[in-house]
Amino acid sequence: MGIVMKNIGKEVVSSHEKKWILENVDVKIKEGEMVAIIGKSGAGKSTLLHIIGAVDKKTTGEYYIDGQNIDKLKDSKIAKLRNQTFGYIMQDFGLLNEDTVYENIILPYLLGSQSRKNIKEKAYENMEMLGIKKLASQKVEKLSGGEKQRTAIARALMMDPKYILADEPTGALDSKNTQQVMKILRDLQKLGKTIIIVTHDMDVANCCDRKICILDGHVV
Repeated sequence: MGIVMKNIGKEVVSSHEKKWILENVDVKIKEGEMVAIIGKSGAGKSTLLHIIGAVDKKTTGEYYIDGQNIDKLKDSKIAKLRNQTFGYIMQDFGLLNEDTVYENIILPYLLGSQSRKNIKEKAYENMEMLGIKKLASQKVEKLSGGEKQRTAIARALMMDPKYILADEPTGALDSKNTQQVMKILRDLQKLGKTIIIVTHDMDVANCCDRKICILDGHVV
């Protein structure tokens, strides 16, 4: 069914002032779409992504995911939604450098309440799909940027999420690795995943089905 957000606002309060990071934001993302959220630094792109992924809470508005109103869910249900429905990919990879590729990839399973019966099989299946199976026992600190991002994508897929949320997924990569990562994301879309990418790179944005532009906390 996809994502529907109506009149979303996000206010932050510091010791000096109150500030609206997002105001009156309406967003619709269809199931199976690949969408780019674009805008200048500080426009509110990452904040919107965090609200979509239930990592951050909105101040105003309504948020429905697959017809379900987020506000009607208990915290435990939201935590489960966060772990099982969304896969996260970050610019800085978000990996544990002292751990191996395999140990990083299985982390979502260890944090969740699911059976760990097929955890190794699932991890190796993802590593093979992403071409990093031979790196399973390698420590993350020894990987290249492209290998780290492939590891992060493999981890994001562990819970077989419906939605992949990527915050500047190519920001730390060169052009060759950027193209490879975008091909991987396109292939995941073909498998039925909904991909939402925050980016300032117009080449990345142009690979998506459409763009949502944020300017000073508003969709324009």
